[in-house]
Amino acid sequence: MGYGADPNSCIDWVRNHADIVIAGNHDFAVVEKTDVSYFNDHAILGPASGLKKN
Repeated sequence: MGYGADPNSCIDWVRNHADIVIAGNHDFAVVEKTDVSYFNDHAILGPASGLKKN
């Protein structure tokens, strides 16, 4: 969905339209399943700061 996207809107869209989802490196970073030492600061802090708990 691109940089600067609204993660909650993205998740809502995926839940309503996608049958299969493939996680990427930023998805794994949000749930602490990958090494983020090579990410820049915006990539590390951006996605997690916009998420809400369900």
